Formats: sequence, structure tokens, C-alpha cells
Amino acid sequence: MLAGAMPSCGLEPARCCDTLIGARWRAVVWCYRELVRVQHLDGSHPASSSVTTAPAVAMRSRPLARLWSFLGQDGQLKALLILGIIAADLLLITAKGLVVPLRDMLAPLLMTGLLVGVGYFYHRIRPVPQFVLCAVTLVQMVLFPAAFMVLMYSLAAGEASLADELLMRVDQWFGVAIPEVVTWVRAHPVVNIPLAFSYDTLIPQTALVIIILGLRGDRRPLETFLLRFMLGALLTAVVFIWLPAAGPFHAYGFAPSAAQARYLAHLEGLREGTRFVVTWNGAEGLITFPSFHTTWALLLALAVRHRRVLFTCSLVLNVAVVISTLTTGWHYFADVLGGLVVTAVVVLITTALSGWLYPTRAVPAAAGAARPAVTPVRG
Repeated sequence: MLAGAMPSCGLEPARCCDTLIGARWRAVVWCYRELVRVQHLDGSHPASSSVTTAPAVAMRSRPLARLWSFLGQDGQLKALLILGIIAADLLLITAKGLVVPLRDMLAPLLMTGLLVGVGYFYHRIRPVPQFVLCAVTLVQMVLFPAAFMVLMYSLAAGEASLADELLMRVDQWFGVAIPEVVTWVRAHPVVNIPLAFSYDTLIPQTALVIIILGLRGDRRPLETFLLRFMLGALLTAVVFIWLPAAGPFHAYGFAPSAAQARYLAHLEGLREGTRFVVTWNGAEGLITFPSFHTTWALLLALAVRHRRVLFTCSLVLNVAVVISTLTTGWHYFADVLGGLVVTAVVVLITTALSGWLYPTRAVPAAAGAARPAVTPVRG
């Protein structure tokens, strides 16, 4: 009946149907396929994901997976360290009955959120790899100290005997008399004032190093510095568990500064069980041995060793920082030696892991590449 209703075209009925209807259908399908192909090339159509690989689809559908991949091995290790410290914090404050006020968490969380927003803007919207590097590093420098402070205060609430007598004997064995050093320096303001000033420069130095290396694209020196900083802090915390100390200013009876008096009150309160609140407000470094001030200062100098002028200035300033740990009465000479050992250990660890942490990365072809290119470092 269909054949009879159709006009005669000299073809068999089925082929005549294909001629009148099928050709139009094939044209529609061809147009659709061409539209999808063009949109896939510029990535503007959701259907383009159907022709990508399965891992690419998974990465697009999981923001956390994209972030994890973006961090690379170095960033992933740092993230694991921070998460591990936070887990240890939760266990320790629960076990020891300590309290961390919720309001204290707002500042680091808000700062982290702000920096993440800045990093996202300069990564996806207006690509500037140097700004992304600075933002990522600052996020890590906000989260790690915040988590580490809780860990340090929790570990201070321990029962190990103070090691001040042992550290004093080590100083005597090396022929270093801290009371004589402190007395002489305090009698010479031209020496005391610069040394006392240098002791408090580590935080602004760190901010300056992050900004300079980040904006210059010195990615590997910056990432290496921060990883060594984290590992050094954790090593000092492990030693602190077994060898806590009050410090020479207390052992020798020096008049404490306001910061030293606050530090001693916090340490004794935690050890005696009279202090239960762990807060970032007015927090002090509670670790005497090994001296993390020494480790931190040396790592800052090492971070800029490929910048000759900057390295010279940093080395002079940070040698003064190391000396000031003795002249201010904060540390024993044994603490400085311990800080030197910690520095050597973390340098050896990061050097051994460098092949895995910092694999050779190709220089991005586009300005919006996912991560900044590595700047070659001499030495």
C-alpha cells in the first residue's frame, strides 16, 4: 500500500523510501555530529566529556581529585603531614582533657579560605603562576603552625622530667657558661640590642622569603624550604616528648622578659595540670631542646642560597639569630647543637627524596598552565 501511495521514481519501494526520507535523516545526523565535534574542540559542550578518557572524566567530576593532582608529590606529602598532625591533636587533647576554643579556629580557617580564593582566581580566571605559588605556600604556612601549636602544647602536658641539668652539663663539657655570656652581652647595649632584635625576625623573614621566591618563580627552593621547616618542627617535637626543659633563664635565675614569663607559666601549668586551655592567643614556643630557632634560621638561609646577595644578607642575619638564642637566655648551647643536628637530618631527608618529590616537569606551554614551571637552581 505504501508503494502504491508513493510517486513512481523508477526504484524499488524500499530504496525510494530511503531516497525521500533517509537522506534527510542522514543530513540531520551529520549536522548534529559536526556540531558536537566543533563544541568538543573548544571544550564548550558537556557531551565532549563522552569522548575523553575515563580518568579525565573522573578528574572533572571530583574537585578533590583535581586538587590532589594539582598539589603534586611535594604538596601531597605536606597535606598528609598537616592532616596527620590534626589527627594527633584530636587524640591528644581528648586523652589529656585539654580544650581548644572554637573561636581560635576561625582565624586560620578564614585566612585559609581567603588564600584559597586568591589562588583559584590566579589559577583559573586570570592565570599568574607566581601568585598561585605564593598562595599555596601561604596556605600551608597558615595551617601547619596552627596545627603544630596544638600538638606542642598537648605534648607539654607530659610527665617526663625536665632535662635542664643534663643540658647544663653538656654546656659545661663544651666550656660554655651561659650566665657569663648573658651578663657580658647585657652590659654592652651595642651588641645586645641588635641580637635581641634579630631573635624576633624569623616570622617576617619567612614572609619575605615566600614573597620573593614565589614572585620570582623559584618553586623548588620554596617548596623545599617549607618541607624542611615542617619536618624540622616535627623532629623537635619528638625529642621534646623525652627531653623537655624550662630553659637557662629559669635554671640560672635570670630576670625573665614578658614573653619568657608567659612561656614558663604555660609550660608549668600544662605539666602540673592546672592549665587546660590551648589557645593561639599569646602562645609561646615551648620547645627548648633542640632549638627550633636555630633550625628555622639556617633553613631560611639555605632557601635563598642560589641568590647571592640575598643569601649573604640572610646568612649574616640568621647567624645573629642563632647567637641570640644564647644571649637572650632562651636556649642552652646544647640546644643550638641539637638544632644543627635537626637541620642536617632534614636536609639529608629532603635530598634523598628529591627525585620523587620534584620530578622533572615540563615548562607549561600556556600562561594558564596548572602549576608554575621550575626555575633552575644552581648548586
